[in-house]
Amino acid sequence: MKILHVSVAGIVDKFYYPFLSMIKERGEFEQSIYIPYKKGEYTVNELKIIDKYKKQGINPIPLPIKKDWDRVFYRKKVHKYTRELIETINIKDYQIVHAHSLFSDGGVAYLLHKKYAIPYIVAVRVTDIVIFIKYFPHLRAIGRKILKNAEKIVFISPSLKKDVVRYLYKNRYVKYIEEYGEVIPNGIDNFWLNNKASSGKRIQEHSKLGIIQVSRLKKQKNIDKTIKSVYILRKKGLDITLDILGEGEERATLEELVADLKLQKFVKFYGFVSDLHCIKEYYNKNDIFVMPSTGETFGLTYIEAMSQGLPVIGVKDTGVSDFFEPNTVGCFIDRPEPEQIAEAIEKIVDNYNSMSSKCVNSVERFDWNRIINRYEKIYNESINDMEK
Repeated sequence: MKILHVSVAGIVDKFYYPFLSMIKERGEFEQSIYIPYKKGEYTVNELKIIDKYKKQGINPIPLPIKKDWDRVFYRKKVHKYTRELIETINIKDYQIVHAHSLFSDGGVAYLLHKKYAIPYIVAVRVTDIVIFIKYFPHLRAIGRKILKNAEKIVFISPSLKKDVVRYLYKNRYVKYIEEYGEVIPNGIDNFWLNNKASSGKRIQEHSKLGIIQVSRLKKQKNIDKTIKSVYILRKKGLDITLDILGEGEERATLEELVADLKLQKFVKFYGFVSDLHCIKEYYNKNDIFVMPSTGETFGLTYIEAMSQGLPVIGVKDTGVSDFFEPNTVGCFIDRPEPEQIAEAIEKIVDNYNSMSSKCVNSVERFDWNRIINRYEKIYNESINDMEK
């Protein structure tokens, strides 16, 4: 059987390669991944994922057809994406489509379903909520239509499920979402489970504290707020440092901020790091993982850091926050402001040993093997339902 994945984020999102690779290893499905993208959008390093797909026996279909105006003209965009795909491959070869977002990817899956009667499942991501539903209310009816025709709806986190009911259905059709919706988290690379800490980390009172942020250097990641929280805590006498792993368009601005705050000795930029052993070493030399990102669909790096015993700081109702009880594996703050980040760091320090142990004990639910089992069941059930 053949699956067609549709994902405009298939080049940069860390979810896709391990996910598709593990499905491939099961041997039941052949897979293609359709990636509409914009020329110049990605670096040479980021585009190397296309060759990795090929080497793994996954067929990538990267088409440089994305334009800046696609965000505004949604209907034209999804018709263009669909038309270009139909001209590139034989759609009838595929038994199911997996759309990895509601609007950009789900619109393509819906049009293919209308034309070829191919069943599809659709995932809901944060971008669907905070951009499409928030800023393009005229598209809400289309969103509901995509969901209604899907064989299954996958929510990457519990908060996304609540948001769809609240914003797309105005708290109606709860039973429908319960029947067709399923919360399935993303998984972390087996490396982190195979090399997770044997127990929680320990810190001593008044010892030097290391925090780390691993992310692309983009505005939504709020790295500037993390840097300012370091400034606040050093002014209060805490011996704290920050390691930043990642590259992006904000680097120069962030380096200027570090210089303005005279934090050059305490905040270090290490650029993009791909080697997992190297990332693990950075986690092990630090104590707390901070990523006060807004618009985070999941955030695999939170779980990776937890596997090494690092309590985490994020923003409520985004990413992985709803998978954990408050103040158990870290702190999820109301707003990504420096003062709140600083307070969260202090709270974690006061409860560090307990939180660190809970982090290590909480990562097994993000095992890819468990997650792939659930997806394979959905694929098979969806195909069988259409054949009845």
